Amino acid sequence: MQRILLTGGGTGGHIYPLLAITKKIYDLACLPVGMGFKNYELRYYGPQSPYNDLLRQEGIEVYWVMGAKLRRYFSWLNLVDIFKLGLAVLQSLWYLTGWRPDAAFSKGGPGALPVLLACRLYGVPIIIHESDAVMGLTNKISSRWAAKVFQAWGPEGVGIPLREELLELAKKNAAERQIRFFARSEFGFDSAKPLILVLGGSQGSQRINDFIFQNLPGLLEKCHVLHQVGKTNFTEYKNKIALYNLPPTTYHLVSSFNVKEMAAAYAAADLIISRAGSVIFEIAAFGKPSILIPLPEAANNHQLINAQTYAATGAAIIIEEPNLLKVTFNRLIEGVLDDRERYQKMASAARTFAKLTTAETIANSLLTLARGKC
Repeated sequence: MQRILLTGGGTGGHIYPLLAITKKIYDLACLPVGMGFKNYELRYYGPQSPYNDLLRQEGIEVYWVMGAKLRRYFSWLNLVDIFKLGLAVLQSLWYLTGWRPDAAFSKGGPGALPVLLACRLYGVPIIIHESDAVMGLTNKISSRWAAKVFQAWGPEGVGIPLREELLELAKKNAAERQIRFFARSEFGFDSAKPLILVLGGSQGSQRINDFIFQNLPGLLEKCHVLHQVGKTNFTEYKNKIALYNLPPTTYHLVSSFNVKEMAAAYAAADLIISRAGSVIFEIAAFGKPSILIPLPEAANNHQLINAQTYAATGAAIIIEEPNLLKVTFNRLIEGVLDDRERYQKMASAARTFAKLTTAETIANSLLTLARGKC
């Protein structure tokens, strides 16, 4: 039996790529040689997270490891987290004493570092993947002994592992125009008006949400809006939107999307407003023009660098938060939606940038590494 360890932070940006790679591991490892899942044992070591149930649903055993955040600036909290890091390493070593994996894969994040340090001590080979244009601290440290390092960005970048359900609809969306109209009807939009999809990441973005809410009457004169606000803010914004008494055929509010809803939302949209994390690669897969609003507080300003790299292809426009003004924002939207030639160029650039085989590439390398140790 081959044993593969997965680790990463507890956000959707870490867990969803792990799920995509898991699916490819099962596809690549089991089907060609006629072996069942029982010949492969996958475990996840990492922080507690609401996303962990998604891993369990795929047959992955989940083990809690204490998270420890290492800051690149002075903070007294670093003293606490160094102590927590030590405990987490001991915790990981204890797990590995009874279950020694043949290979490990990390998506980075604070929860991954103690696991990777324990793997280092036990001689477990690791592969890591960096989602951002600027490498995070965990990946920067662990890259020194990693067997292979995959970068999402750059000349040799492989992109982000995308979930199978997204990939399937992305490919259909590129080939069949009617997919967009079917997807729009799933959310109740019933006219030919352009549809703007607003995303704020797995937790939602309060500043983007507030801006959209304040600007909503002007937006709805020209467009429909599908707005993901995050679970924490959902009740607040639902109450605010109720004051407008808007028909659901013009504005649709959601807390979050499951994977099928996410795929439908991308397919339905004409233009996407978003932060600039790993979501960029999902937007590109569907070939949709976008306006990116980087998170100013992102570590090493990596969201701005992500956005600049992507916008340089012509697929997106950047508007930084200090410049997020109603007049500027509306002009940008009109400039994309009213200029058909510009719109098509942006869509084409997005499709050219898209990388659709990332999960398979990483899964192949991980299986090769695991088999090499057996």
